[in-house]
Order: sequence, then structure tokens, then C-alpha cells
Amino acid sequence: MARRMGFGLFFLVFLKVFGGIQYNILLIHQPVGFPQAATAGINLQLSGHTHRGQFFPFNLLAPLFYRYHYGLYSLGSAHIYTSAGTGLSSDSEIVLLEISTG
Repeated sequence: MARRMGFGLFFLVFLKVFGGIQYNILLIHQPVGFPQAATAGINLQLSGHTHRGQFFPFNLLAPLFYRYHYGLYSLGSAHIYTSAGTGLSSDSEIVLLEISTG
């Protein structure tokens, strides 16, 4: 849906419908659109897809294709976490996030 509508329009519609929610979490497969999500009021974006490059030389190339290729990043009060996920590499992970208000 986001790809067809474009990020800007998607987030405007999303926030129009869900704007009263105190904390917004966006699950999106690829770690793209984070600046637009943060501007639109998304508090946390959770992404994957990159597998942290998984194999040489892709592990060296992943950061060139994805600015938020692995780990936790912040933009103002918004955050994105990109997981390496599971796969055939030793970098596989399952992430447990604890979200608190204080």
C-alpha cells in the first residue's frame, strides 16, 4: 500500500485514521522512508530485509544501499530498528524490544 500511494500520502492517511494513538509503531519490510515516517509522527519503525548483508561482499554493500541497514537509529524523537533477522549467517538474530514511557 505504501509503495502505491507514496510515503507522504500513506502517512497522512495513516495519521488521519490513527492520529489519536499515543505511540505509533510502523512495521515495514525494508528500512526505507524513515525520515518521512518520523516527520509524519511515527515514533518507532521496525524493519528488516537487509540480513545485514549476510554474505561477503553483500555485508560490505548493504550500508551503501540502505542508510539504516542494521541496528538502532534516531531522528529527533523517532527511532528505527533494522534487524538482521534470521538466515544462514552467524549474524542471525531474534530481537526483543522493551518499549517504556519513562
